[in-house]
Amino acid sequence: MPVTGGSVDGSQFVQRLLKSCLDLRSLWLLGDAAAAPEREAPPPWEMIGFADERTLSQLRYAEGLHRPDVRLFIVTDNDRFESAWGQPASGRLALWEWRLAGANDAFFSQAQWQGSPQERSVERVRRRAVRIWPVERSAA
Repeated sequence: MPVTGGSVDGSQFVQRLLKSCLDLRSLWLLGDAAAAPEREAPPPWEMIGFADERTLSQLRYAEGLHRPDVRLFIVTDNDRFESAWGQPASGRLALWEWRLAGANDAFFSQAQWQGSPQERSVERVRRRAVRIWPVERSAA
């Protein structure tokens, strides 16, 4: 599993998350940590999980899972997502241009500030996501 490192082992965190959220359908690692999933990725981590409103609500109250170095978004209707803890954030996969590139890979675009504070502009950056649970094995 690519999510290891930092002060708390990421695989332990993922196992605790999965035990607490039985209705989680899949969990994806986003961005820089997903860019090279074969090596250990130190925190902070961004993740997105596919579940339902009830699971999102449960996660918001599960303070034992809340970590400042993990940003977890929950997709509740196959498009809209919200942050499970920390700074409130929401969005839509359609606006991220989320596209599956295989059973365990996806790509998406995010807006990001570029340039100096005096000459800032917004740029769309293409990022990778890797499914870390459940991992679908390819047929041999």
